[in-house]
Amino acid sequence: MLDNEMDSGQESRIRELMARIEESLPGQLDLSPRHYFQNEM
Repeated sequence: MLDNEMDSGQESRIRELMARIEESLPGQLDLSPRHYFQNEM
């Protein structure tokens, strides 16, 4: 259970970080981290 809690905490931090980066890059959606990670996966 502790591992799951830590994973969810890291995931929420990563999503928050990606959201901040996307907000700082308006008009450059193709270069957004989320778009990049989706292509890599």
